[in-house]
Amino acid sequence: MYTRPGEDLRGQAREDAIIEAAQALNDLDIDLLKLEYPGSPEGCRRLASILDRPSAVLSAGVPFDQFTDIIRIAADEGGASGFIAGRSVWREVVSLVGQQLEEFLTSVALPRLERLVEVAALRARPWTEVTRPAPAGQQDRLG
Repeated sequence: MYTRPGEDLRGQAREDAIIEAAQALNDLDIDLLKLEYPGSPEGCRRLASILDRPSAVLSAGVPFDQFTDIIRIAADEGGASGFIAGRSVWREVVSLVGQQLEEFLTSVALPRLERLVEVAALRARPWTEVTRPAPAGQQDRLG
């Protein structure tokens, strides 16, 4: 979420904004929603109650160890079907070059990505197990 000048999107206000954005996106003909973690297990349950399509949780640049927990919560409580990670995996790479870059990618970033895949494989569920049923007429398109 990006704030407008003078806007404070922390805590409950941020969670509410993510839920509101997810609802608006859910109403469009989109195959997969890429959503930020709303900040709590309850926020994830709120997401699951309004979605009728699959979602993946974005890393949004949070530290790697925190993102593994976010994937667990988003999958367990909100039915996330997967994740999309960037900076949580390779954040440190921007200052590296040559051999240091290659070493980081193979010894740090790759194991991080493998760990996230492992967590998702254990926790993520088919979106239809958690989200609300699609409105009549959309079942064929979504199923």
